[in-house]
Amino acid sequence: MGGTKDFVEKRIFEYKSIGTVGGFKIIEGVNGKHNLPNFLNTSTGYVKLSKNIPHTLRLYKNQKKFKDIDWMHDDGNIKAGDFHVHDYKNGIRIHKARKPSKHEYRIGMVVKYGKRKNA
Repeated sequence: MGGTKDFVEKRIFEYKSIGTVGGFKIIEGVNGKHNLPNFLNTSTGYVKLSKNIPHTLRLYKNQKKFKDIDWMHDDGNIKAGDFHVHDYKNGIRIHKARKPSKHEYRIGMVVKYGKRKNA
């Protein structure tokens, strides 16, 4: 298993920051990358866009993915457009989508409708 230097060198050019919203970096993949990273170096969360609209906020804890707040797709009994949350433990999803807490919902609203700043 590689150290911190290997971690940084392998991931540094896979994504680029294109702005911020709600205090979170908006990133997009380069070289064919489309999903949000499983690990992070420089933020508490990243936002993914779909058709130039915020789609998913991924939050991290101890550099591992911790929680996704999504709203642009169906997931089980949750219809597209409704906020839902995926939780992770040690970077592994632990259940199907659930409804967000009030706090998670507020964070999602700030990201979905907040003013974006370009990088």
